[in-house]
Amino acid sequence: MNKLKYIAASLLVGFMTLTSCEDAEIPQVDTENGRAIAGFNGAVSNPKITFNPTEDVVNTITVGVSTVSSVDRAVVLNLNEDDTTLPSSYYEISTLNPVIPAGSFTTDITITAISSLDLPSTTDIIALDLVSVQDSEILSESEDRLNISFNIQCSTVETENIPGTYRIIEDGFDTSVGDDTFEIIAGPGANQYTMVNPFDHPNPADGGAQSYDVIIDIDATTGVSRIERQDAWYSDNFPFPVNYGDGRIDGSGLTLTCINQIQFLALRHTVDAGSFGSYTFIIEKQ
Repeated sequence: MNKLKYIAASLLVGFMTLTSCEDAEIPQVDTENGRAIAGFNGAVSNPKITFNPTEDVVNTITVGVSTVSSVDRAVVLNLNEDDTTLPSSYYEISTLNPVIPAGSFTTDITITAISSLDLPSTTDIIALDLVSVQDSEILSESEDRLNISFNIQCSTVETENIPGTYRIIEDGFDTSVGDDTFEIIAGPGANQYTMVNPFDHPNPADGGAQSYDVIIDIDATTGVSRIERQDAWYSDNFPFPVNYGDGRIDGSGLTLTCINQIQFLALRHTVDAGSFGSYTFIIEKQ
């Protein structure tokens, strides 16, 4: 008898209520008449784990089954090397053969993100497959593949260390017409910081003064950074065949005070006529 239509993709253990008639019994949840259905817990096929550039971070992945058993159940996982793009130097998996203990619904493995100042790409993944769980089924609806990517984050955001002299260490648009160094000062508002003419462009609307300052909003808790669309350069300072006027930038990034960097991996450059696309922009405090 189908008492519940089991949603294998979620495997949320918290909804299961256990009852026992005898002390010697191990209770069983009657999900599709006691069928043991396995999957990764959480119903998120593309989870993110945390990478800290300055310290190792231990992250947990859970495998679950819809019933409990009186015996241990072996789990077999597989690191799909064809689909995994993150180099192995960035992570360590505790085991690919965990065990769900008798009387339990779940077991955990850990993925340790190994610290490095050479940051991983945010597009790289670890592809982890659930191959089997002893005496259990993996349905077509089960969450049996995780494509795990990284959130890069420092332990804290030291906002007092943000102001100072910075150097552009990567700029896919090659925006600067100067020496690639500039100042960041606090303000004008709370949690705002101003890049003082970061690209050294003369502003014809200001008599040729280098006045293309750019304001960054930085979340003091997470380091998430945002540049709202604003003037940042002037097209006639480039060898464009047409003068497009003021160039503008906008995009989201991350302030990593633990390595003295602010990163925008997709900073968009636009003019009134349209967009030039999005480019990596990384600066480092000197």
